[in-house]
Amino acid sequence: MRFEALSAIITFSYLLSMMIILLHALFERLTTGYVTSIGVRAPAYATISLFSNVLALLFYRRSGFSGLAVKTEELHIISDVVEGISVLFGVLLASLFSPIWDIIALCVVISFMGLSSVKSFIEIKNSVTDVSPGPSYMEKADKIVRSIEGVKEVHKIRARRVGSDIFLDLHVLVDPSMSVKSAHDLADEVLERIKRELPDTKDVVVHVEPHT
Repeated sequence: MRFEALSAIITFSYLLSMMIILLHALFERLTTGYVTSIGVRAPAYATISLFSNVLALLFYRRSGFSGLAVKTEELHIISDVVEGISVLFGVLLASLFSPIWDIIALCVVISFMGLSSVKSFIEIKNSVTDVSPGPSYMEKADKIVRSIEGVKEVHKIRARRVGSDIFLDLHVLVDPSMSVKSAHDLADEVLERIKRELPDTKDVVVHVEPHT
């Protein structure tokens, strides 16, 4: 998790740095009137860059990889794809009509980079701090446990999300006459059902108590 967080922070820092550089370029163009000249090869370069980023995005989407580092890198690639589309249209329109389209494309890229940076920051924050998985998860966990034969009551359900993993702790009340082995088997069944039906659950701690 630490290495994932470090990788995500590096990606976030890159996005933020690029956004600051582009903001500086935009400010310079707006204040000095300087507009980059559009060469005849620019559309070709923009198309190649866009095609490469789309292939990279498709690879990440189909690879099945997960985790914080992958999520932030995917945001980075999506940002590059949007940048490629904006630059391509900006270059084409600037070369055909007016250089102002290059500035408009730059504004679009900066806006999307800002959005991607915010999303990356939220992902990193959630990975290094414990957050609640939400009431929907808690209700599903409660319903699953209550449906298991032998469970009289369930209470003190606590859960925390760290990154993409959820850690669950709960107390199960059973018949006081239940044997130790049966109680142990019941706890195993609770753990198995929770992990099968709520796959984001990384670990489950089940406390078995007599129902009074």
